[in-house]
Order: sequence, then C-alpha cells, then structure tokens
Amino acid sequence: MTGTEPSLGKRIALGAFWMILLRFSLRGIGLISMIILARILAPADFGLVALAVSAVAFLDLMAEFSFDMALIQRQDATRRHYDTAWTMLVLKSVILAVVLVLSAGLIADFFDEPRLRVVLYAVAAAVVFEGFQNIGVVDFRKELTFEKEFRFYLVPKLMSFTVTIVLAVQLENYWALVAGILTERLARCVASYVLHPFRPRFSLGEFANLFSFSKWMLLSNISGFLAEKADTFVIGRLLNTASVGLYTVSLEIARLPTTDLIWPLMRVVYPAYSKISNDRANLSEYYLQIAGIVVAMAIPVVCGIVMLAPDLVPIFLGDRWLGAVPLIQILAAYGFLRALGLNSYSVFMATDRSWLVAIVAAGNAAGVLVAAVIGIRLAGVIGVAYGVAIASAIFALVSVGIVMSLLKIPLGRLIALVWRPLISAALMVGFIYGTLDAIVLRETILERISTIMVLVMLSAVIYIASAYGQWGVCGRPAGPEKILLDALVPAAKKLSGKFRRTAGQEKT
Repeated sequence: MTGTEPSLGKRIALGAFWMILLRFSLRGIGLISMIILARILAPADFGLVALAVSAVAFLDLMAEFSFDMALIQRQDATRRHYDTAWTMLVLKSVILAVVLVLSAGLIADFFDEPRLRVVLYAVAAAVVFEGFQNIGVVDFRKELTFEKEFRFYLVPKLMSFTVTIVLAVQLENYWALVAGILTERLARCVASYVLHPFRPRFSLGEFANLFSFSKWMLLSNISGFLAEKADTFVIGRLLNTASVGLYTVSLEIARLPTTDLIWPLMRVVYPAYSKISNDRANLSEYYLQIAGIVVAMAIPVVCGIVMLAPDLVPIFLGDRWLGAVPLIQILAAYGFLRALGLNSYSVFMATDRSWLVAIVAAGNAAGVLVAAVIGIRLAGVIGVAYGVAIASAIFALVSVGIVMSLLKIPLGRLIALVWRPLISAALMVGFIYGTLDAIVLRETILERISTIMVLVMLSAVIYIASAYGQWGVCGRPAGPEKILLDALVPAAKKLSGKFRRTAGQEKT
C-alpha cells in the first residue's frame, strides 16, 4: 500500500462510525416518536400519510437518476457539473410536484380516501423543498467529512420530531405527521446552504456527461425496487394479506440489524472507492478490507438472530406470530448477502461501470421474482423465503466474482480475511446453544428479556475477544479488526474531548 492509504483507511473508519451513529440516532428518534404518536393518533392517520409517501416514492423512482452518485464518481467534477446536477434535481422536483397535484384526485379515488387529495398537495411542497437542496452537500460524502453529514441529517430530524409531537398533542390528527415531513424537508434544504458555501446556478452544460452515468442508475434503482417488492407482490397475489403481513414483518426484523450496521458503511465506501478508482492495487486492497468488515459485523448478528428467534418472537410479538420464526431464520442471511452485493456495486460505480450495476440488479430482480413464484408453488410463504435467500446468494456471489475478476483478486485473499470471524462466530454459537435453557427456565417476560440481554452481551464479548485474540496471534495483520479498531479509538477520543469541553463550560 502507498503512504496515503493509512490516512484514507482512518477516514473510512471514522466515517463509518459517524454513519452508524447517525443511523442509530435516527432509529432512536423514530422509535420514540412512534411510541408517543401511537398513543395520540389513530392507525388510520398513519395509514393515510403512508399512502401519500408511498405514492411519492413510486413516482420519484421513475425519475431517480442518482446525479449525486455521478458527482462522487467524477473526482474531477467542475462547477458546471454541480450546477447541472442541481438544475436537473430542481426540474425533477417541480415536475414531480406538478404531477402529484394533477393526479391527487385520481390517487385519492383509487384508494377510496378523499382526504388523501389535500395531503398529496402538502407533500408536493415537501418534494419541491428537497429538490432545491444545495447540491454542494454531496461533498460531505465525496470528501469523507461525515461529521458534517451527521449534523446535516440529525438536526432537521430533531426539528421534525419536535414539530410533529407538539402538533399531535394539539391537533390529534394526521396533519401533525404531514407537518413533520414538511418541517424536515424544509429544514434540510435550509441546512444545506448553512453548512456548505457552494451556491448553485441554473445550467445544463454538462447534462450529456452526467446522463451517460446516471441513465444506468435509473435502471438499477428500478430493478432494486422490483427486487425488494417482487416477493411481497407474489405472496399478495397468490396467497392472502395475512401471509403478506407475516412475511413483511419477518423480513423487516430479519434484515434490521444488518441493515443498520452495514448500510452506514456502504455510504462511506463508495466515495472512498471513487477516490482511488484509478489505482487498482489500492482499490483491491480496500475492497478486501471492507468485505472482511461486512463479514465480521454481519456474521455474529445473523447467527444470533437464527439462534434466538424462537425466544424473541413470542416475547416481543406474541404467540400469534410464531409462524414468523422460521421465516426470520431463513431471511436473516438476506441482509448479509445484500451487503456483499452492495460492496461490489460500489466498485462497479466507482470504476465508471454503472451499466454493470444495472445489469446485475436487473438479473437479481428477475431471479427474485422467479424464485418467489417457484417457492410459493412448492412450499407457500416458507418457499418464498427460501427462494429469495437462494436468489440473493447467487447474485451476491456473481457480483463478488465479477469484482474479483475485474480487480484480479485471488480467492485465497478473500478466504484469508473471513476465517477468523467464522471461527469466532462458531464459538459464539456454541455458547448460545449451551445456555438457551437459561431463557426457557425464566418464568416472567421481564426475566426472559433480561436473560436474553445478558446472553447477547456475553456472546458479543466472546466473539470480540476471540476475533481479536486470533488477530493478535496472527501478528495483527491488515484486516477488519484493524479498521474497526481505527474507527473506535479516534472517535472515542473525539467524543470524550467534546464531553469534557461541554462539562467544563457548564461548570464555568
């Protein structure tokens, strides 16, 4: 590796820390908000706003060209590129808002919900706010300054949370949720100009240049959407709504931990890969390091979900949801496999091969659809879960194989990075298997929850101690252990320094 790599590696590690912290912060705010609002608003209020948001998401997908990805990939992007991207986003948001306003009546009639019309009018304004957001904030990701990205997303979310709760108490209806959406989008638009000095101007001078990359991203985004929804559509069409509910809740639970851990890392990885895209030797090294981190972080989580699902489901969801246990166990690997695929997609995009992302994503969507249809015919909703897991595994392996061929990475290099996490996970699984009776023997739900928490913490200690013990015995080679350590130490020092300064100010 070159002398510049340790610096980049630490920036990746620190960026991953900030993104994980952001993810958990947003999740925490969302959970607190849900708990409070569920006691004030009716389910119909949530459903109404969910329909409006879903309609916007579907229309937005039809014009999602990911111009921000194009700017990150082009390390030599000029002001004209940024101005063109901003202009296209403004035009897209205005057109989408007009379409929403004009089709609001049709959408409301389709769902037989008259109130949806005026809600869509309000959400259209939120779309415009987002479109006028300062394109300069793309540099937070491009330059790996994720502490600014943290502030950029967290502060508007806190403002939205405050407005939503206050209005929910006063109005006690769905307008509190709509106001929260408007507040967050407007606050983020204002924050983008406060946090970044760039001031965009209208221009289409580099449209052809950006579109050559982004046209493939449109296809990949649509394919990704279809891949995620194909299984649910098949179940809804061939079975019933109860099966849809069972499957969707199981899928959400199964992929939640790996999504919250791996997604922030993927947000950091793409701009980092783009910076070294012309140095294939460095790119291959970092690809292997990130693949190792994905395995190191995801494997223990997946194993824990599979082992503890029979105990967690009846405690947190109730006995009516026992049918979700096998689904959760089967689908637990889905998030892990998806993360491996996303890591490969980042390499494709960083090396200006967005067309390859589109092709693999389209193949994945087709594979999920076929696997879901075959699976449901053979074994019902369980068959769909198996089909999705198998299809995801195939296309994850395909994408990894393409990257290894592209970067000329020997298979042995990949195996060398993952054997330590696999051994540590095996030890952790053995510990959990040997202590599961401790949960069953507890009489009350509170006792079972506390026992599970202790079991999870002890399992984490065993996994981490084993992984770092093996790493030390092997001479502390480059790998996921070192990168994760590089993330925690400087981040912990930085946060502790801030806390000390804050405490000192309070004392004075």
